[in-house]
Amino acid sequence: MKKRVAIISACDRHNYGDMLFPLVLERLLRASLPEVSLEYYGLVNSDLSRHGGKPTKSLQGLAHDPERESNLILLVAGGEVLDATWTDMLLNLVSNPVVRPLYHLGLAVARRIGVPKATDWLSRSLLGSCRRFPWVISANDFPSIQHVIYNAVGGVGLRVFSAEDRQFVAEQLRHASYLSVRDRETERVLGLLGVKADVVPDSAILVSEVFPLEKLRLQMKEHSWELLNAFPNGYICFQSGRNHVLGYEPMIADQLAKLSRRLDLGVVLLPLGRAPEHEDHVALRRIQRLMPRKTPVALQSSANVIDVMSAIAGAKAFAGTSLHGCITAMSYGIPHIGLTHGIAKLKAFLSTWSVPELAECVSYDTLSDGVTTALQVPSEKLNLRRNELIHMGRENIERVAAVIGV
Repeated sequence: MKKRVAIISACDRHNYGDMLFPLVLERLLRASLPEVSLEYYGLVNSDLSRHGGKPTKSLQGLAHDPERESNLILLVAGGEVLDATWTDMLLNLVSNPVVRPLYHLGLAVARRIGVPKATDWLSRSLLGSCRRFPWVISANDFPSIQHVIYNAVGGVGLRVFSAEDRQFVAEQLRHASYLSVRDRETERVLGLLGVKADVVPDSAILVSEVFPLEKLRLQMKEHSWELLNAFPNGYICFQSGRNHVLGYEPMIADQLAKLSRRLDLGVVLLPLGRAPEHEDHVALRRIQRLMPRKTPVALQSSANVIDVMSAIAGAKAFAGTSLHGCITAMSYGIPHIGLTHGIAKLKAFLSTWSVPELAECVSYDTLSDGVTTALQVPSEKLNLRRNELIHMGRENIERVAAVIGV
């Protein structure tokens, strides 16, 4: 009987990093296991194919899988999934301008009266699931699953979970057929719970192998190509989520203008997350309005994965709060700066895998100096590290494919 692999991830929300996982894994797994049938699942039915993503079916549908007797393998594709809550996930999916404020109000009330788990119960119920956490799954959760594989996942936030919740996650992970994590901090937290895992780079590090630069340029939309070629000396990519820049917009605009003058480069403001609670485009539009008129700056309007990837791959440097913005830059050998010190998963990944000069995040008030320093790292050093990470990423995919193939 033909094996089925259900690739599950949060690719049902419009967020660049989440949309990358199935694209990268599809190409690599089809090359290793051409006979395997691949399916794509999120928490809800979705279709982001117009933006370069994969259509998804609802993971809850597997409980009623018509082919439940078939050999189904569930592959958790990656991301910060071990510490994700139902509340967080639902907030990323609800875009209704009336419902969202009401939901935030409910969260505030629940925290105030000391029952924050009530919102998680409500969110889980609205999404039609009985599981304790969105992406922590065992083969017992669905009748059709034979094996569960966790691929280069993150979970630095597990350290703030209750002891009971941490033990629950650990118990589920012990039953996995294969477990790899993407940073040393997640490995450390799981190790304290008695769970061993391979430590490997996030699978998005392989994006330059799946989408080489010359291939990207052929697939870019015309208006994106024109935008990126509007700066004769090149450009710096800047990105930030809406919630991360509140109150810092004037400082960031000043730092970017200073950087542009110092290096004689353009500035491309690049939205990577457009899902609710991310809304990079909203934050970047505010920053653009504060930039001095003479600064060569442009806001990337395309929401397509290929255009976003191309903008990073063609930049002189990338600076942002997005982990997968930094990982994409690393994959193409581009200097990268993580912003800021408060994003635990970004800090954990860079400290684990980046070159020493770029392993620490920087604050907004040192953005200009941080990018200038990043540009001084020799390209040979960046490419050597890139090749090492890609080699490790490929070895991890080979182990995943071996488990699927057994």
